[in-house]
Amino acid sequence: MQPEAEPEIPSVVLRELLVNAVAHRDYTISGPVRVIVFDDRVEIRTPGSLPNTVTIESLRTGIHVLRNPTIYNILLKLKMVTDAGSGIPRVIRLMREKLGSEPRFSVENHEFVARLPRRSQGSKLV
Repeated sequence: MQPEAEPEIPSVVLRELLVNAVAHRDYTISGPVRVIVFDDRVEIRTPGSLPNTVTIESLRTGIHVLRNPTIYNILLKLKMVTDAGSGIPRVIRLMREKLGSEPRFSVENHEFVARLPRRSQGSKLV
C-alpha cells in the first residue's frame, strides 16, 4: 500500500482562505466566491474590495476589519475561525514552509483575489 501523497497546497491554507471568503466578502455585491484552478496557480476570488482602512500590506501583518461580524461570530461558534487577523499571516507562513513561495493578494474589478502558486503540474491539489 502506497502512502498517501501530501497535498500540493496545504488543506489548512485552502480552508483558511475559503472561510475568509465567506466571512469577509461584500454581500451587497451579487456573485459567488470562485475557486479557479490553473496549471500554475489556484485563485480564490471573493466579491468586494478591501474595507477603506485595510491595505494588502496590512492584511499580511494581521490587521483586519470585520466586515460581517454576525457571520464571523457564527463561524467562531462553529470553530471554523480562531483569532481575528491571524489567518493571512498563517497562510503566508505555511506557503513559505511547504512550497517555498508566498501567495499573492490583490484587488481586481471589485474582487479580492488570493493567488496560490502551484508546485507542479499533475500533482495532487488537495
